[in-house]
Amino acid sequence: MEILESSYEAQHERWATVRDHLTSNGYTFYHYLENPKECIELGCTRYSVFKKGPVKISLSTRLISTHRGTAFIFDSPLPEGEITLELLLVEQGHRKQGLATEAIALVHEVADAHGFSIRVEPVAPRGLTDKKGGMTTTKLKKWYERMGYEGETLSNVVMIRKPQ
Repeated sequence: MEILESSYEAQHERWATVRDHLTSNGYTFYHYLENPKECIELGCTRYSVFKKGPVKISLSTRLISTHRGTAFIFDSPLPEGEITLELLLVEQGHRKQGLATEAIALVHEVADAHGFSIRVEPVAPRGLTDKKGGMTTTKLKKWYERMGYEGETLSNVVMIRKPQ
């Protein structure tokens, strides 16, 4: 029982560290249980979102998996020192201006400072194609590789960035 409590305490501490860093850098935090109306408008009905202008970021200390555009959130926490990047989205009309690169750099900053690895499944959200200014899954994988992510050995979908 102590191991489980310790695990959840560490999970909460990681989450609070990331939340505090993003909010101190101008992001507004929306939690689906605390701000249901705003979250529905932002499209975050199953997870929490940080928003700054046209940029949305969602992070978790729980295991997330995506299949055909549907997110599956597992109740168990990630291993110590890991966070999941669930979503990084720049609104249409603001893309290709470096905003996603700027946002991911902020996430990397807090992860590196606290020794967190970041997990991501680079899957293009439904309805966002090249024609609408979004990236394909192939382009997302290449973008994350440029950002320092590598494929996980047990999966051909999950990518991980270790602290620098």
